[in-house]
Amino acid sequence: MLWAEGYSIAAALLWGLNYPLVKKVLEVIPENDFLVIRFLLAGILFTAYLVMSGETLII
Repeated sequence: MLWAEGYSIAAALLWGLNYPLVKKVLEVIPENDFLVIRFLLAGILFTAYLVMSGETLII
């Protein structure tokens, strides 16, 4: 199996699991809290990627 096929399968699995996981999480915590956590995590991961790759974010 090529690495591209493996990544494609992983992406399809993650995408397919996204809906049921989010549905279960929203039964436990409020929607706004989930959105705050999700966007904070995305921002932290994006910033870490920029720092590790040496890229700069110019706005």
